[in-house]
Amino acid sequence: MVTESNGRKWMTKEPAIFILFKEAWMNVIAMFKPQGGICYYVNIASPTILDKGFLKYIDYDLDVKLFPDRTEKMLDEYEFQRNAEHYGYPPELRQQIIDSQKEVVAMCESHAFPFVDEDIRALYQRFLDENKPVLNR
Repeated sequence: MVTESNGRKWMTKEPAIFILFKEAWMNVIAMFKPQGGICYYVNIASPTILDKGFLKYIDYDLDVKLFPDRTEKMLDEYEFQRNAEHYGYPPELRQQIIDSQKEVVAMCESHAFPFVDEDIRALYQRFLDENKPVLNR
């Protein structure tokens, strides 16, 4: 379940791992597709902080999608440009966001974490193993 700042709630249709970073300007949703592949949806966003028990980040509306066949698609470039102008992003912030998108593409192409299917499957298996129901005897 994802809850956006405006209160809107939505869920992925398939199992997914949501990866947040303390320092990197992105977060990643790795979705397990029914056909067996993993699709990565990357939000270019501020590093995540923990504030009063809540994880927070600013999503800058520039996204990258990595499909199971390893093709990439840039998303929401118009929305990013519109919001950058509307909210008056300073040039340094705009450059950081664009550089982060380029870094994500390079990471996808070099199969760096978190864009490693085996690592994501292992994280998901660890989650399943740690969250098995305990039977009362």
